Amino acid sequence: MLIGSTGLTRSASTIVRWFFGRSAVHDGLAGDAVDLTDIPYGRGALAPRSARADASAVVTTEHTHSFFVALKRVIDRSHGERADKPVVFVPYTSQAGNCTR
Repeated sequence: MLIGSTGLTRSASTIVRWFFGRSAVHDGLAGDAVDLTDIPYGRGALAPRSARADASAVVTTEHTHSFFVALKRVIDRSHGERADKPVVFVPYTSQAGNCTR
């Protein structure tokens, strides 16, 4: 899972906990989270993890009806490792931190 929001006031941790909680009930699903703010800029940062993964989930806040440029750059730079693998985007809004379910 890639946490793709980079803002200082974000609710990504709430969404990540929810996602892993929901996916834990399915056999064969396991993974970890990588925060975009913790990785160095460039393609090489995610290449080994992307190559090992069978699929990816991207958690990101909705930003002007799209996603952040930093996230787009990482996705563009790891296209070879992600080729022919499913990706799901898990978008959220600023109100996501108030979720109780």
